[in-house]
Amino acid sequence: PQVFRLKAGATQLLRIGALRKPDPLKEMPYRLVLEEIPPPPSPNVKGLQVALRVSIPVFLQPPVESKDKIDVVARQETPQQLRLIFSNTGNASAVFSKVSVSQTDTPDGLLASHGSVIYVLPSQRRELVLDSKAIDLTKNLLIRARTPTGLVNLDAVVETR
Repeated sequence: PQVFRLKAGATQLLRIGALRKPDPLKEMPYRLVLEEIPPPPSPNVKGLQVALRVSIPVFLQPPVESKDKIDVVARQETPQQLRLIFSNTGNASAVFSKVSVSQTDTPDGLLASHGSVIYVLPSQRRELVLDSKAIDLTKNLLIRARTPTGLVNLDAVVETR
């Protein structure tokens, strides 16, 4: 159902279907948005009424094998900022969390980090500007991140202006 009433402690099964066929070559991203519609407050209630809204990413897989292919370019924006440009040339989305940046020769020396989840959809790019420590751009950078399948290491191409 598009709209339903859910009592305390109850559960509701939702069935969701796509109205179009999957793309034959790449994943198709969607968002499922669930919103609470609260009843009108009684006249004697004083205060703020809060409604819940949840947005859930949903990915429709193609009939062929799907895999992300991520390239990363790093650019020093200012002495205290680093720009990371993630490009996905694969046919599936990439999901990263707990992104960290270090020099390849000193992987435990954290230079910059980003804690939130980021998505890089197929044929898309995503840019992050991170506060950073001084970075030696003559050395390679190592990008580490968590994905739903585990930890990944990405080598970044350093771009100078």
